[in-house]
Amino acid sequence: MKTEEFEKINNDKDSKVYRHELWVAKEEVKELKRLLNEAQRRYDREIQINGGQSWYEWIVDWLDTVL
Repeated sequence: MKTEEFEKINNDKDSKVYRHELWVAKEEVKELKRLLNEAQRRYDREIQINGGQSWYEWIVDWLDTVL
């Protein structure tokens, strides 16, 4: 890629960082996918702990047995 395609970001007087908009967007999408996968693993783990039910389903079932 050419330097002209990058946005110049001046962090201080001596250093310059060049960022391409598409590259930044690609990195953001990768980070969002990673976070989504992490959340999905935590959710699946909680479902597994509760015997295949979400917390809402577990509470509703518990209330049905109590009331």
